[in-house]
Amino acid sequence: MLDFFLNGGQDFFQFNASDHIPKRILCDVLVPDIANVVFNNNTDIAVSICDKYGSASSRDQLSQDILNVYTDLAFTVPAVESLRLHTGNGNGKQFQYIFSKQNSFFSATPYPDWFDGSAHAADLIYLFFPGTLSTDQDGELSMNLLKYWTNFAKTGDVNGEDLPKWEEYDTTNERYINLDINITTGQHMFKDRVDFWLNDIPKIFNPSSSSSSPSSTRRPIIQTSPTSGSQRVYRNELLISYFLLMYVVLCFYRSN
Repeated sequence: MLDFFLNGGQDFFQFNASDHIPKRILCDVLVPDIANVVFNNNTDIAVSICDKYGSASSRDQLSQDILNVYTDLAFTVPAVESLRLHTGNGNGKQFQYIFSKQNSFFSATPYPDWFDGSAHAADLIYLFFPGTLSTDQDGELSMNLLKYWTNFAKTGDVNGEDLPKWEEYDTTNERYINLDINITTGQHMFKDRVDFWLNDIPKIFNPSSSSSSPSSTRRPIIQTSPTSGSQRVYRNELLISYFLLMYVVLCFYRSN
C-alpha cells in the first residue's frame, strides 16, 4: 500500500506520502471502498474503521495506522484466523512470524522516515535472493530464515540448535517471532487490532449475534452474511484486486 502511494497514489490524491498520509485518505478514500466491497456498504462499519485507525494525534503514527488498515484486513487477521483454526484441528505444528527488516528491493522510492516495518513479501528476498543483500547482518538474517524454513520442511519444526528459539503458536499464548536483525519474540500480535476485526466488527454488522458464544468470533472477518466459503474468499480477492487495479491505473496516469 505504501508503494502504491509513493508511486502514483500521492499525485492522484494530491498529498505527499513522504511527509505523511492525511486522514482524508483513510476516511474518504480507503474506508468507503472497504465498507462497500467487504461489508455491503455498511456505513456504521465505515465510521468505526475511520475512528479506530484515524485517531492518532501525531501525523507519523496516523500515517502508519492508515497503512495498518489494509495490512490487518488482508494479512494480519486472516493469518490469525488460519492459525487458530489450524491449532484447533490437532494436526501438526504451526508457527507465526512477522518480518520487520526494511529492504528497498521492491521500491523505487526511499521509504519515509515515519514508516515502521517492511514491505509485503520483503522476506522473499532473504529466502530466494540473498545475493542482493548488501550487509553481513542481512546475510546472517537470510541464513537464519533459510535454516528455519528448511528445518520446518524436513521435520515440521522450525527450531535448531544454532537458532533463536521460535515457540510454537497456541491459542492461549499466541506466541510469534519477529524476524529482524535482532530476532525477538512476543505474544498476541497486534491484539487490539485483531480484536477489533474479529470481535467488534461482527457485532456492528450483526448486532443480534453479539450475545452468541465466543466461538462466533472465529468466523472469517468478511463473513457478514450467510455466504459460502468461496463467496467470502471472492470478496477478499476482490478487495485486493481493486487496489491492484488502482495501482495499474495510477501508473498509467503517471506515464501520460
